[in-house]
Amino acid sequence: MTDSLGSHWDWADYMPDVMDPGCKGEIKRYTSVIDGYEKDRLIHSIAYNKNSRKNVTLMVSYDEGKTWPQKRSLQLEASTYSTFDIDKNGNILVLYEESSWPCSSNIRVDYICKDRFQKLQKLNWCLHDDETDQQYK
Repeated sequence: MTDSLGSHWDWADYMPDVMDPGCKGEIKRYTSVIDGYEKDRLIHSIAYNKNSRKNVTLMVSYDEGKTWPQKRSLQLEASTYSTFDIDKNGNILVLYEESSWPCSSNIRVDYICKDRFQKLQKLNWCLHDDETDQQYK
């Protein structure tokens, strides 16, 4: 965990269900119960292999990255350096290198796991002023 934008980490933990050959990937929040979704979800893109740069995979965590029970390969062969973004419809737009060539995929979350993305009608969180003990919705 860090509160210094990554210059200092308070703790680190071994994650046996994550393999990485030392290749760049990305983690982003997909949904949060604070925002009104039914569950917290993180998405992680990574070259999922211990020894070589191949098998770009998307993974889903429901417990803030402690475990990654849902995984789906995008490219089994030589592939590295993945990044992604999420559009307003919940599609996961992935960019990665495949045998030294750029490659992209447009993935729905139900391709990785049995979840479905549902657009929010309204946010469920509010701002709180500690001094006046008021909530602003």
